[in-house]
Amino acid sequence: EDKRIVARVPLQSFRKDLSEADLDLAESLVWLPQNRLRAELTNALLCYQDGAFWWGRVYQPRVVSVSDLAGSEGRFAADRSQQISASYTVVINWRQAVEHLRRAESFLNGAPALASTSKDEIPSAN
Repeated sequence: EDKRIVARVPLQSFRKDLSEADLDLAESLVWLPQNRLRAELTNALLCYQDGAFWWGRVYQPRVVSVSDLAGSEGRFAADRSQQISASYTVVINWRQAVEHLRRAESFLNGAPALASTSKDEIPSAN
């Protein structure tokens, strides 16, 4: 992100790794109680998934198929503004995911602010 580069892996590789992490985390979340740790891990995963969705909307492979360009003459200005907005959304989602992971780690380390959170304050995973 410091060099205006958010990811150095191809989108397909990221999606594959995210899918594997999703399955691993789903297995672990089943065993966790309904507490702040579970909520933070769930929220982090959802943020990564949202970021991947928006990245997919603006992803441009280095090889462009001519058939993909058919009928796209009038779309370029709108596409550029959508690209900028969606790229920003990717970064925001991934920053939020990192923040959720930091809070989950603090919870594991016994941070009092998170450890004392009641069940009623846990955000929904929907």
